[in-house]
Parts: sequence; structure tokens; C-alpha cells
Amino acid sequence: DDYIVDDSPSIYKIDLDSSSIETILSNYLLILLIINFFTLGCENQKNITDDQVIDIVREFFDAFDIENENRKENLSNLVTDDFILCELGKFYKLDEFLEFVDPLLSSTISTKWTLSDHKVTIDNNIAHSFHNNSGIFTDVYENGVKTNTHYKWLESALVVNDKGTLRLKYYQSENIYTKVDTVQ
Repeated sequence: DDYIVDDSPSIYKIDLDSSSIETILSNYLLILLIINFFTLGCENQKNITDDQVIDIVREFFDAFDIENENRKENLSNLVTDDFILCELGKFYKLDEFLEFVDPLLSSTISTKWTLSDHKVTIDNNIAHSFHNNSGIFTDVYENGVKTNTHYKWLESALVVNDKGTLRLKYYQSENIYTKVDTVQ
């Protein structure tokens, strides 16, 4: 049998001048920086903070305010396509909820909400907030009577990262207190 024997050394010596070494090291560092940038950039997009969760809930109520002329559009921008709201023991899609509350708000001239005591839990691209909501609705009725209705709710919000944008996916509200004061 014929065998081929390779007697060449297994380590090769490469002669590089200092400018070649600098070029190789520069390229190596550039590649590391690019990898680091994309890795950290992607990771930062996934992280949700407590403040972001609280902000999206506050934005929801700002958009819902009776004085907001673009209420439906602004709310639509803050919720997922499959958003569900649980209010008064019933489940509503956003359009259904607005159809339900709009007639109830026909005499309302002012709404004010105070959100407090947020307990936020975050896991990757999803977050949950449990919080208190106190509201005052001022109404003027056809007979001229003006009232302030004071509400307190226990609320829960599920926030998701929807293609890089935080949106509400689920909102639950439980009324725990109502008091009506006649103003005039």
C-alpha cells in the first residue's frame, strides 16, 4: 500500500507588519462593538419598567377624559387589537365599552382620576399593575341640577410589548365606593 506522509510543520509562521496587526485588531474591535450594540439594543427594547407601566395606565385615562375630542382614536392607539375591559361584571371590547359609556356620560362635564398605590409585576414583555383609582365626575342634568359623583375603584391592567410599543391588553375595574353630592 502507498501512504502519503506529510512532513510539513503544523505551525506556520506569518509575518505581519505593525499596520496589518492594527488593521486586524481594529476590525476585531469593530465586530465586537457591533455585536455588543445589537445585543444590548435588543435587550433594552424588551425591558419594561414600572414607570412605563404606570404611564400607559395614566395615558389611558387621559385619553378617556370627557374633554378629549379624539377619545376613541387615542384609546385605540393605547390598546392591543384584542383588548378586553371588564367593567361592572361584563367584558367589553373597546368599541363596545365606548358604546356602553357614551350615553352614561352625556350629562358629564368633567372627569378627574387619581391613580395610586401601583403594585407592578414585570416578566419580559408583559407587565401587570394592580392599583387604586379615585375619580370625580361632575354632571349637569337637564333640570339644572349639578352633581359631583365620587368613585373609588380597585383596578388591574395587563400591559404587553406589542411589536416594540407598550399597549394595554386587558383592564379590569371594580367599583368599591360611590357617593353623590349635589352641588346646586
